[in-house]
Amino acid sequence: MNATAEYREAVLRPLAALLGNLGTERQEAWSTFIGSAGLEGIVPSSYPDAINLVATFIDPLLDGSVQSGQWDPHSGSWVKSPADPERA
Repeated sequence: MNATAEYREAVLRPLAALLGNLGTERQEAWSTFIGSAGLEGIVPSSYPDAINLVATFIDPLLDGSVQSGQWDPHSGSWVKSPADPERA
């Protein structure tokens, strides 16, 4: 990801900071989408909550605080891989 951003001369920035109030501004459209897609009960009904879940996953990669590791969906965090000497 970093190599691609460097090649494209792009700056990686945390998703949460970039999206600002999008979650609250687009809640109605999100509700319509999850209803028409049959995703009720599968994805968060709150668009801000959905954005926060994605940001929790991707932002540590974008800001460089996680260089390696595994995503633990139960804790919602990056953890050290068993074979990885670096802490996630």
